[in-house]
Amino acid sequence: MHLYFAFYRGGGGKPRSISVKTLSFTYNSDNLAKLKDLKQETSILIQIFCGVTDKEVANNVIKKITSILPQAEIILTSSFGAIFDGEIVKNDIVICVSTFKETIVRSISFDNSNKQDINKEIIESFIKDNTKLLIIFNDYLNSNYQNMLSQIYKKYPNLSITGGNSSITDNNSSHLSYKNTFVGDKSGVNGKILSIAALDSSSLQVNSDYIFEWSGIGIELIVTQSQGCVVKSINNIPTIEIYRKYLGEYVANNLPNSGMQFPITFKVKNLSIARVPKNVLPDGSIVYSGEVKEGTKVRFSTCSPNSVKQRVDLISTKLIKQDIDSIFLYDCAGRYQYFQKSLLDYKLITLNNIAPTAGHFTYGEFYHNNHGNHIFNLSNTFITLKESITEEQINTKRDIKIVDELKEDSPFNIMINLAQAINLDYIQAMHLANQYKEFLDKFAYIIYMNYSKNIIKVNDRFLDITQYSENEIIGKNYKELFILDDIENDDVKYSMENNNSWRGKLKILIKDNDILYAKSVILPITNHNKAIIAYMVAMDDITDTTMEVRKLHENLNMLHRDNMDKDFIISEYEDLINKTSPTIKTKKEIFIDVNDACVDVFKYKKDEILGRHISFLLGDQNQIEQIKRNLAQTGFARQMITCKNRLGKTLYLQASFMVIKNIYGNTDEVIGVLNSLTDYYESQKELENIQKEVIFTMGQIGEGRSQETGNHVRRVAEYSYLLASLYGLQERDAKLLKIVSPMHDIGKLAIPDSILHKPGKLDNNEFEVMKTHAQKGFEMLNVSNQLVIKTAAEVALTHHEWWNGNGYPNKLKGEDIPLYGRITAVADVFDALSHDRCYKKAWGIDEVVNHMIKNRDVQFDGKIVDLLVNNLNDFLNISLKFKDNF
Repeated sequence: MHLYFAFYRGGGGKPRSISVKTLSFTYNSDNLAKLKDLKQETSILIQIFCGVTDKEVANNVIKKITSILPQAEIILTSSFGAIFDGEIVKNDIVICVSTFKETIVRSISFDNSNKQDINKEIIESFIKDNTKLLIIFNDYLNSNYQNMLSQIYKKYPNLSITGGNSSITDNNSSHLSYKNTFVGDKSGVNGKILSIAALDSSSLQVNSDYIFEWSGIGIELIVTQSQGCVVKSINNIPTIEIYRKYLGEYVANNLPNSGMQFPITFKVKNLSIARVPKNVLPDGSIVYSGEVKEGTKVRFSTCSPNSVKQRVDLISTKLIKQDIDSIFLYDCAGRYQYFQKSLLDYKLITLNNIAPTAGHFTYGEFYHNNHGNHIFNLSNTFITLKESITEEQINTKRDIKIVDELKEDSPFNIMINLAQAINLDYIQAMHLANQYKEFLDKFAYIIYMNYSKNIIKVNDRFLDITQYSENEIIGKNYKELFILDDIENDDVKYSMENNNSWRGKLKILIKDNDILYAKSVILPITNHNKAIIAYMVAMDDITDTTMEVRKLHENLNMLHRDNMDKDFIISEYEDLINKTSPTIKTKKEIFIDVNDACVDVFKYKKDEILGRHISFLLGDQNQIEQIKRNLAQTGFARQMITCKNRLGKTLYLQASFMVIKNIYGNTDEVIGVLNSLTDYYESQKELENIQKEVIFTMGQIGEGRSQETGNHVRRVAEYSYLLASLYGLQERDAKLLKIVSPMHDIGKLAIPDSILHKPGKLDNNEFEVMKTHAQKGFEMLNVSNQLVIKTAAEVALTHHEWWNGNGYPNKLKGEDIPLYGRITAVADVFDALSHDRCYKKAWGIDEVVNHMIKNRDVQFDGKIVDLLVNNLNDFLNISLKFKDNF
């Protein structure tokens, strides 16, 4: 028997008293009698790990314990093997007793009769606001646990959970058995499918972590068809055949047990997860021990002693720095089957040297982190506990066990290390190859052909340039695409027919009988035996260059025929530019020339501009720096700039600048063409101002008819703008919402006065009429493609939708509700409750805030409610600024 009431870790410092005390022992009469020493304890949790299959034995154990400690809360699970004091116990019953000083222990269990109400009762009745940890023992045959874990996280995202599915040893062997598992509580095990213990406390510190040592081998495979835990195909191949292909006939024919050694692993939000087969279906589908979603990239994986040691050492280094009272371990039964005993001993003894440990081997471990509640396989999850109280107590030093060094010299371990090293080289090579492919896909047009020279794949750039759809191009022979009788290198056909590589210029027929000229390379692709299995064609579009060369030859011939003077052409071109757009020339950022159009736009005389720095006209230094950066990179810059003319008028100019180089390649001067868009911008601003004024006026009319003050729409506008800014929207989007939110109740113009002005509560029929104002407001506004009007229509339609889907008119749910509608809903209700209305008096601000919090993730988006509550003073200042004056 191992009884730990306090311990002292080496490393210096004052011994610390332990508040969570752990007592673990194998079941027998002598050990059971020791429980009498705990009769004065008021908060006791007992975990029973039952390694025998006889349920009556389990029931008798429970009866004997409750007769001694009737106040104790008990949860029991059948177990493939129990863990305590750094050791593994099989085919026996292990009892783990934990006592607490400032933590209340509660338990609950369920049987098949109330299976439909389990989630509701757990979430609405069992879990309390101060619940810190749920220890969940689920019967392996109860398949609803995945949904239960998800629902708990949705309601209580910060609540830690641990435990796992029940397991058992086959009576006739040491192998895993997937039948006759069970769980129980202090009333017994008969009919139970789920047992949960809750630890409620304000001082209990709970930390969860897990040990995962699996490394992927080979290429990533994609789950192409799955539903929940059932994976029907991977890489479009029946899942059982994937096992046959990569792991061989023996593994495929002996699933699920044979799959324990090579789980599939994948990442979910940076969390490493393993899945092992649970069952094989007649159609070749495999049922896994947890969900695997379609599109998931998976790998078969294996584990080496070195990776186990590295992970355990990393975890223990972190834990040794913490004050820990107890550690509860929930390991995967498959790890016991697969790992060498020395590996398990190394881990268990290392952790037990830090704090007393207890737990068992499960058929799926439960784990919580910030991203959700998860079901793991082939992992070791654990929880550390500590009560933060200061109580003087006599401390005893725990005996530290010596951890044997891991042996890594067996042929099997050597082969694993070799496989992982080769796999790492392979992954690095594939990563490099994928980067090459990505580079080619980004900068070239790619065609893949099979051995028969029929097209089997093209990249998106090829489809974009040729305007073919994928269906139109796949299956074509190269002779249908390449124009072979009109190309400079007429040996391409010979090279293709003789399986040779080829380089040259291709002429390709694209959509609508147009022509693409492409500098191309055709490369045969071979397998490991150097047999050609496919062809790749990489092309670079030189159509413009080819056509420009041809056009240049034609122009040169024309110039020669007409004997035109080159300088005359240039002067005519410059004259054309001078007459059409403001033009500037600069040297070393100094104006050296401007044309008459430039003088007209800026209202300065020419001699007032020449010799000045470019900032004299072009204004803001940030604009100038951006122009300089673009010119330095590409020799060309095109961007919108704003500046002022001599009269102080703001100018909006589309500016294009180009570096002019001398014969030595050095920058000689910069020429710029400035197209004025000032009139367009001013007309757009005028139109926007008119729209804003119309929107706000209509909002006031709508509120005025419903006998609300104009200040209500002002407050809603200001609240909405502040919430949008706090949410992280860009300034232009927040301002847009400020403009349109006053229109949220415009539909009330269509509601009869008898309903709109009724001072009391509306009856059901009247409320149904009132609810139509959202749809009617949308119909009033949904008549324009202007952004402001369209957004106002969206807000009018959606500001009464509820986060849980119980709103109106369309019962949208969650993020299906547009963000502007969700923000306006919070702003509108907050203002309505905190001010007088015709049918009610204003609520106190504490009452309003409590209402908003109560309805987070029910009526309102919880994130938006949190922004309101956490910045309440800012909203109260807005309310005071625009208070009602009756």
